[in-house]
Amino acid sequence: MFKGISSRQLISLLTLYLFIFMVLTGLVLYIVPPTRVARELQWTLAGISKTEYIRLHTILSFGFLVVALMHAWYNRSVLWRYLLLGRQVKIWNVESILAFVFIVVLLGASYFNVPPVDKIMSWGTAFKESWDGPCGGGQRLRQGKNRAEQYVDQTHGKI
Repeated sequence: MFKGISSRQLISLLTLYLFIFMVLTGLVLYIVPPTRVARELQWTLAGISKTEYIRLHTILSFGFLVVALMHAWYNRSVLWRYLLLGRQVKIWNVESILAFVFIVVLLGASYFNVPPVDKIMSWGTAFKESWDGPCGGGQRLRQGKNRAEQYVDQTHGKI
């Protein structure tokens, strides 16, 4: 790439750092309130709104995809050796079978929403719904007012 800079090391570190930030933004988006509620509450975390977290997560994920492909290209000889044992092509070794089974189980559990995937999803839903508590949130109930506005009306502005 550049003289004195290891392209392989740079791509490996970019893959790691993008993955870390992608996970962090993903965790934030897992617990953030629904968009309407976030907008009404002007929700932010570390000065960043939900819309900005969505944009960060999308761009970081796209960057991770590009860099992961570059990482695979730079390490193609090692990856090829994982698939080749000796001179025979042996794609289905124990590790590749285990990796394939893991992915199939994860996809199946996600699709059919079975434990523990259903718990992970229900926790996320519970986090999101917790923002719509007794005085918070944005669920419109009557007269176009949300719960917070109705509470203020009921208490005559005395909170």
